[in-house]
Amino acid sequence: MPTDEPSGGGINWVHWSTVISTTAAGVGLLLSAVVTYFGVVTAQDQLDQSREARDDKAAQQASLVTNWSARNKAGDLVEIVANRSLDPVLGAYIRIPVTKSAVGGGAPDGNGAWLIGQIPPCTSLTVAPDKVKEAEGEVALVFTDSSGQAWERSNTGSLSHGEAETPFVAPGKPAAERWKTAPLEDCGTN
Repeated sequence: MPTDEPSGGGINWVHWSTVISTTAAGVGLLLSAVVTYFGVVTAQDQLDQSREARDDKAAQQASLVTNWSARNKAGDLVEIVANRSLDPVLGAYIRIPVTKSAVGGGAPDGNGAWLIGQIPPCTSLTVAPDKVKEAEGEVALVFTDSSGQAWERSNTGSLSHGEAETPFVAPGKPAAERWKTAPLEDCGTN
C-alpha cells in the first residue's frame, strides 16, 4: 500500500503543497475582503455625492425665491416676495403668527396666512401694509416649487423643506390680481 511519506526522511511534497495552497487561499480571501470593503466605501461615497447633487438641484429654484420686510413710500411696513427663478412658484402663502388683538382680542391666537397664490417668473410682489400690521413675530414664506416640492423660507432667510400640503394651491385670484407686482431683472441667478 503506497503512502505519502517519503522513504528515507526526504521532503514530504504533498504535505507542503497542501500548506502552501491553504495559505495562498487564505491570503486570497483576505485580499478579496479588503477589496470588497473598499469597493463598498467607494460606492457609498458616490451615493452620498449623488444625493447631495440631487438635493442641490432640488433647492435650485427655491433658493431664488425670497421675502423680506421693508418700508413703502408712505413709510408703512410691507412684506416683499420675489421670485427670481425662470419658473413660476405655485401656491405661495405667508404664514404669520396672529394675536387676538389683530382681530379684536389680546392673547396669541396661533398662525394665520396671507394667501399669495402663483407667483410668475421674474416677479416681485408687495403685501399690503394692512396685512403686515396683523403679524406678531416671525413670518415665513411657504411655497411649492415647479417640481411640486414644498419649501419654507424664514424671515431670517434660512431655507428648508416646508410643511405645505404637496402641492398647496391657493384658491381665488392669481397673485398679480391680488397684490402689487413688478418685474425683476437678473432672473435665474443667485
